[in-house]
Amino acid sequence: MLFHLLAWLTVLLLFALWSGLCAVAHAVLTWEGWRGSIDWQLALPKFELPDGLAQWLGLDWVEGLRAWLVEIGPSLHAWLTGLPDLGAWLGTAVWIVWGAGSLLLLLLGGAASGLIALVRRNSPKPSLAAV
Repeated sequence: MLFHLLAWLTVLLLFALWSGLCAVAHAVLTWEGWRGSIDWQLALPKFELPDGLAQWLGLDWVEGLRAWLVEIGPSLHAWLTGLPDLGAWLGTAVWIVWGAGSLLLLLLGGAASGLIALVRRNSPKPSLAAV
């Protein structure tokens, strides 16, 4: 029972990390600063993650994300403005990928739990006859 709990807690932790990563990707890719008429570099200090996500990640991580956006910003801005129709679908695409990854994590948890059950069933039991 303990091994099943550890397997599913690991899946739960991976699910939380996966969900956080997808929420960050959604916030970055759907940010209005990329498509606005203003210079995205001037608007970058106003970039905000959703409140719960920002509190969960911490201020250092959010500042690191902003620094990373300064580095990749020109190429990301060119990509998003070069394909204007793509920008409307990015939010949906991120959550479709999130759903597929979540399903994969559930399958991984089920496979781990099944493997644990199989190993426990096939392991030798201590005999009481020797006592």
